[in-house]
Amino acid sequence: MPHACAAKNVLTALEVDRAVAIADALRGGREVTDAELDLLLPPPWRRASAQFWTPVAVARKAAAWLARAGSRRVLDVGSGVGKLCVVGALTTELSFHGIEQRPPLVDVARGLAAMFALGDRVSFQSGKLQQASFFAHDALYFFNPFGENVVQREDWLDVSVELSQERLEKDVWFIERTLREAPMRTRVVTYHGYGGPLPDSYHPTVCAPAGTGVLRLWTKIHAETRGRCWLELDDVLPLSVAESALRQPGNEVEGVKTSPPR
Repeated sequence: MPHACAAKNVLTALEVDRAVAIADALRGGREVTDAELDLLLPPPWRRASAQFWTPVAVARKAAAWLARAGSRRVLDVGSGVGKLCVVGALTTELSFHGIEQRPPLVDVARGLAAMFALGDRVSFQSGKLQQASFFAHDALYFFNPFGENVVQREDWLDVSVELSQERLEKDVWFIERTLREAPMRTRVVTYHGYGGPLPDSYHPTVCAPAGTGVLRLWTKIHAETRGRCWLELDDVLPLSVAESALRQPGNEVEGVKTSPPR
């Protein structure tokens, strides 16, 4: 049952009714639109939804994949207002933790989670990428978290954080290293990629068109990389003969082209 306390302490009766309806629909497998969920966000952050926040349908699919794969604890890198974590927790038994560099967004995310009384299954922290406890989680989620570094200034969410090519390169390098060092069977879900290559110690387990791009689930199946990597492409094309190696037992590939390791 959604909770009547959030970051702003008191919800209106209309907000409570909306939260109840959304929770019931998500848990019952019914459609919830982004417009419906975004009404629970403060107005300035609603307007940013289409560009910056994971769509509800994408969040449901990502969480379902991870639940079926046996994951338990998911780290959302660049969690924004918390939509992936909240929707995932409402539709699966997984636990979610978000790391977000903008403190006001962390407050919004905590308030959204509180509306649904998700307890300790959803949490958020404000901080830099390097402050996250990556290896305390068996799954990672990325919605192109570093892309804001390379768009025009007018397309930034705000000017409260450092955004630059140098920052992009530093953060992508950190994630590449983290992925190489992650334990076996670590799972990674990418939506519009994460901004860099994945080591060839990972294998694309599931791929499907989703939202405005491609959603991919990767599983670490080799302890060490062989010095090659995967490049993610956002073109949705039939699987070619050259990529038939992706169809290994237990894998699903739903008509999406993933470039072979280079």
